Amino acid sequence: MSIHLTRKETAIFRILDRVSKDYEAMTGQRMHLRVAGGWVRDKLLGLESKDIDIAVDKMLGHEFAALVKEDMASRDVKTKPIVRIAVNPEKSKHLETAIMNIMGVSIDFANLRSDVFDDSNRFSNDHVFGTPYEDAHYRDFTINALFYNIRNNSIEDYTGRGLDDLKNGLIRTPLNAIETFWQDPLRVLRCIRFAGRFQFKIANDAMDAMQEPKIREALKSKVSKERIGIEIVKILEDNVARPTAIRLLRQLNLYDLVFTYPTTSVLAKGTSDVFGERGDVEDAFKLAWIMEWLLKINPITPQVKTSDTRSSEKSISSDRGIPPEKSVSPFKPERDASQEQLLEQTQGHPMTSHLHALVTTERPEEAYAISGMEGIFESSNVTRRLILSSLLYPYYGVITTTNGKVVSGAVWICRYRLKVRLHDIEFIGTLQYNLEKVKQIVKSLNKDMALTEAEIEEEQQQQQQQQQEQQQQENHISEASSHSTDLTSSTTKHQEGSRTSSMGNLIKRIGSTLPTGKDWPSMFLFGLGVELLPNYEQLKQGVLDDDAKAKIAKYNTFLSKAEAYGIEHCYAWRHLVTIMGPSDYV
Repeated sequence: MSIHLTRKETAIFRILDRVSKDYEAMTGQRMHLRVAGGWVRDKLLGLESKDIDIAVDKMLGHEFAALVKEDMASRDVKTKPIVRIAVNPEKSKHLETAIMNIMGVSIDFANLRSDVFDDSNRFSNDHVFGTPYEDAHYRDFTINALFYNIRNNSIEDYTGRGLDDLKNGLIRTPLNAIETFWQDPLRVLRCIRFAGRFQFKIANDAMDAMQEPKIREALKSKVSKERIGIEIVKILEDNVARPTAIRLLRQLNLYDLVFTYPTTSVLAKGTSDVFGERGDVEDAFKLAWIMEWLLKINPITPQVKTSDTRSSEKSISSDRGIPPEKSVSPFKPERDASQEQLLEQTQGHPMTSHLHALVTTERPEEAYAISGMEGIFESSNVTRRLILSSLLYPYYGVITTTNGKVVSGAVWICRYRLKVRLHDIEFIGTLQYNLEKVKQIVKSLNKDMALTEAEIEEEQQQQQQQQQEQQQQENHISEASSHSTDLTSSTTKHQEGSRTSSMGNLIKRIGSTLPTGKDWPSMFLFGLGVELLPNYEQLKQGVLDDDAKAKIAKYNTFLSKAEAYGIEHCYAWRHLVTIMGPSDYV
């Protein structure tokens, strides 16, 4: 069994091998360079990977990186400075790492690890180099403990189980699971993410270890919040991993360890008060499930990059029925029969025609753009933010006083616990602030339009008949009725103008505070999700009753009317009233 390299990978490995041979010639010591971890796993699964970690067996990573830099400089090849990341045992960073860019690819260099972890505060001296066997057994999972020997062009499985586990779809720790998770408790979240990403099963002993009080406390206190936040973001951005990972977070009761209640501790300086009670945690998982379904009704298909591997030989993924050249991620999310039933009732239906698709419409050329508010729409950003907002929904009633300002509990967790991207924080803050306003305006717009599915179809038929009847009506009306009609039309027009103004002002307010203004319909999609929470048990059975249909229809009505009124892009208008003009209101 072999790994098939791209042209760039071949060129990079030739450079590294050349440097190692020069070192051997100067010192007389044999040097082995091995690619470790995720790159080997992904290549064997037929996936593209740029995560290249080099394990060095005779020196520290930064020392070898310096030799590579010197070699390339001697050939008049310019390189960027080497980044050196020091050890930090308190945060489970036990090996010094050097990062270097070669041919546009970021390469990590580190020495082989040894028997480094006796307890949470002890770690090996980086100058005591381990063996490949030791290194493999102190990695997180057997599927990540495989090596690719650059010199020999061969795969090395020092745990004796990595290749089999990869073939069988099993996530297992090389050592006792409690010991492996104790070495770095973040591995709990990594285990969940990999289980979702590849749809692999987690070994029973690993499942048990993740529920041990010792491991749970270590995850809470030993791992930096930034590292937890990075793992959560990776989960939320992976459409395959996300449903499984969220289910496992619920199953393993990890919510409180990831989304920790705001405190006045030194971890969040300036937080003087915390008010309000957290809602039911179950609502977080229910809302996340509902949002997954709503996002699938009118999905936005992202462009997928394919691997540039050119070999026709089979890899492990081919053995699992997955052609390696077809897609970056050939794995499919776990099947949800209930969502499939709901999608059969909602996809391509007039009741849901505008629920998500409106987000992708282009801004008219004549609309004024607000500087900084426009950007390329990325569905992954909206999806990540909506699911994260769902998971934080129980904290919408919690308020903190931080640095003299009122900060919502959900925003506080994003800023001080998970430390996610600023745009994500802005999105969640805007959503929470406007949620009740969204619900109120949708209710106001639909107070006389409690539509059922049959009524929606009837309305469409009536619209088709109106054009045919309009001419006949005009030919038979009297002068008196014509005058009455004019008054009624004027009143209706005024009502429409007032309604348009209210809708436009809310869209403008929401859109002007979002990282990307055109994402404003996502606020209404979230509002719909919240209103569907009481319907969760029925929805989970694949049942879409009249009450749920009416809720969906009223939100779809708002979005469709926004498009009909031509205000779906008003977030980019400089002055709403000026653009629309007085005549639009009378």
